Amino acid sequence: MWFQKSKLIQIPGYKKPFKIPGNLEITLSPLAHPNDCLKVGYGLMGHNRQYLENFSETLIYLPHSSEPFACAFQESISGAFDDLLLQLGASKTATLLMKLEKEALQKGIRRSYISVKNGKEPIEPLSLTQHDGFKLSEFLRTHGYVLTGETPHLKEPVYTQNFYKELLTSATSKQDLCDRKKCLNLQLQKWQEELKKVKASKGKRRLKTSKIHHISSMIFALEGEIKTFKNAFEWRVEPQEESPPVPLGNFGVFVRKNGIIKGGLFGTLNTKDVVIPHSDIDIFWIDSSVRGTGLGSKVMNAALSFSKSQGAHIAQLGTIDFQAPGFYEKMNFQRINTSPKILKTLKGNLVNAYTYRKEI
Repeated sequence: MWFQKSKLIQIPGYKKPFKIPGNLEITLSPLAHPNDCLKVGYGLMGHNRQYLENFSETLIYLPHSSEPFACAFQESISGAFDDLLLQLGASKTATLLMKLEKEALQKGIRRSYISVKNGKEPIEPLSLTQHDGFKLSEFLRTHGYVLTGETPHLKEPVYTQNFYKELLTSATSKQDLCDRKKCLNLQLQKWQEELKKVKASKGKRRLKTSKIHHISSMIFALEGEIKTFKNAFEWRVEPQEESPPVPLGNFGVFVRKNGIIKGGLFGTLNTKDVVIPHSDIDIFWIDSSVRGTGLGSKVMNAALSFSKSQGAHIAQLGTIDFQAPGFYEKMNFQRINTSPKILKTLKGNLVNAYTYRKEI
């Protein structure tokens, strides 16, 4: 526990001493209390709402998998293919990805983020691993995806490769897609009318049957292609829980002013049955009233020290442009992945998200 009453104090890195407003304390808890975690989470959400458009999470269920495949976030979609690769192999998974892109465009999705696990050992060159994950990576490269990060996976002895693609690069491509769908529907309507005329005609029975068979085949083919726009995937909006359960093993570092939560950190230890023991920093937030006083550094250092004492070798976290990438870089975190243009702000700008790691 660290406790400081109102007085001038000097913190390394700050030129002038400053006075902490009110009574502040930092407490470290090996098992974070749910209410404290929620208060920190709500504080971070409030900060994000000042910048971000409203967003919704939509789970995608594939016919080949009972588990959610991906999550649509604002105008982007992210997915992990690991389970599908095991079930279907690289070729069929690539085919499903192409269908997913068509369906996503119809839903207003404009950017795609895909992660693929590759390699048997973190030190093994990816070019030497010939398996489905590697084949899918090559497929993504040849279909417009850009590799944004390639790092050792912390929980399994593999690489994680992250890919990004702009699904819609121009208004023309969007119009082409709409025109294709409109053309299919017009053709379908034309053949359906032709089928009615043939059935109502008094032509020879054998010729009439042959025409009906031909027209029915065309209608069946058109309906199948149209379904790729509508029913390739099932999208379900899942209601968010008001008070999500806090799993055991999570820890928290909390800043309080006169007993009221004014910031903190919420993390998860992963030190058992993993390749690299590590700590995930899930949520980190400091209230604007106490920001810029050095408290953020104290909170982060307390979390890193605790993680190291529990056997973690690495700390990992994610952040966004308008949050604190500069702060993490000053604390010697290394950027390992960039997800470009992943979120839209209230002003309509697209901002990047980042993943950072640090040895502790």
